[in-house]
Amino acid sequence: MELTSAPISFIDSSHIRELVHDKNLTETEKLKEMSRQFEGIFLRQFLNEALRPMVKGYLDESGSSNDIYRYFMTEVLADSMSQRGSIGFSNILQTQLQGALSPAETNNNE
Repeated sequence: MELTSAPISFIDSSHIRELVHDKNLTETEKLKEMSRQFEGIFLRQFLNEALRPMVKGYLDESGSSNDIYRYFMTEVLADSMSQRGSIGFSNILQTQLQGALSPAETNNNE
């Protein structure tokens, strides 16, 4: 499984299940990807609200096109930002959670 190959879907948790059960990844690699995905979820929530006024001004507010456009724009921005580590939330979360792994789990499969 290649990490960060596809946009994270807020609703679809199948990628997370695959990640958890992937025997080819170390616990550290899994933790890194899960932290990135959590950052993506956080960014989606933030961007969904932050972009609402901007999108509202350009599209018909009563139509579904407004919601669809904002959804896709939010998805692409959040995924791009989380892959780049733009806000650093993933790194902070990963550092905090790394201490919870035992040394054996950290070196697992390396």
